[in-house]
Amino acid sequence: MVSPSDITLYSETLGLELCLIYGDLRFRDSQTGELLEIRQDVEQRRREAELGRREAELALTEAEVALANTARELLKSGCEVERVAQLTGWSVERVKLIQNSNL
Repeated sequence: MVSPSDITLYSETLGLELCLIYGDLRFRDSQTGELLEIRQDVEQRRREAELGRREAELALTEAEVALANTARELLKSGCEVERVAQLTGWSVERVKLIQNSNL
């Protein structure tokens, strides 16, 4: 929000206002009143997106570990490799790798 003490200049060429807001120069759309993004805004969104991606990768890894553990338990209980592959959505080869691994 713009405070009353802020300075605003209008550019007819750009159709934008140049505002001094709390010591920062920002462009504002004169029709919508929205501030245009600056590099710091874009970088912050990029960092947030990267953090979200990493959290999603971690959740996926944790889910895959849990599924691998379930597959091992199914195999230990006598379930056929082909059935475990069908239940997990994994290939028979992948299930065999899990069956033969000590993880």
